[in-house]
Amino acid sequence: MKAPGNILENFIKRPLRNPYDYLSFRAKALRLRLEDWKNKSNSVSPFPVPPPLLRYRVQGALELETYLRIGLNSAQNIKDLLSSVGKDLYSFDKVLDFGCGSGRVLRFLHDRPDSCHLYGTDIDKEAISWCKKHLHMASWSTNDPLPPTVYGDRTFDFIYAGSVFTHLDEEMQFAWLSELKRVSKPDGVLILTVHGDGTRSMISEEWNATFSKKGFSYTVYQSGMFKFDGLPEFYQDTHHSRAYIEEKWSKFFKIIGYVECGMNKHQDAVILLNQ
Repeated sequence: MKAPGNILENFIKRPLRNPYDYLSFRAKALRLRLEDWKNKSNSVSPFPVPPPLLRYRVQGALELETYLRIGLNSAQNIKDLLSSVGKDLYSFDKVLDFGCGSGRVLRFLHDRPDSCHLYGTDIDKEAISWCKKHLHMASWSTNDPLPPTVYGDRTFDFIYAGSVFTHLDEEMQFAWLSELKRVSKPDGVLILTVHGDGTRSMISEEWNATFSKKGFSYTVYQSGMFKFDGLPEFYQDTHHSRAYIEEKWSKFFKIIGYVECGMNKHQDAVILLNQ
């Protein structure tokens, strides 16, 4: 199984895809889909698994084992991060996975009590359609690239966004921070992950200089018709410094925790409180 860091590193090393690479990628996706069909059961999760292309959109890799293991690890990481600030995931009334993709994390929260209601939203209509058909532990919806979501003010007491702010430019980042504040209850808790200071080695020399100066970099690595993930052009690669988070994000939320490599031993986890 590849480590999450290796997945991202491979993603960065091949920024521009040609038609041959793209066709090879699609052929591999088809082969893995046939393998999924032959091996319908798995030892990690009792629920159906999304097809390879949907898996790729959330992890930059087609493999099934990686998808399930990272989802399972993420679910446990969330519980541990909440515990570090005196919170219990299943004590919340309404939980939102913002940028849920094909339910990689929510599938592992199926044991929640009836008092804990799960929601997932994403821009990927195909992924949400798959979730609605196969994963019934949560309520699913789609959202546009920019706010608002379909949710009312002060809806959620816990929101999680894994590997979402790692792909947005600065303007979109602030727009979504504002929206998440709107739909969070007073004293609601959020966990948002970022590519932090420890991922600087993955940034090119040019963008590393920008990161050093500003504490923020947004780099376009894939674009055009051969963009492998099939996601919109704005979905690229973003890095934040801890100092930047503490300065900019504190305008929206109170920062109550910051755990380096707190998510899958790769992305930093920022724990926020809506006040």
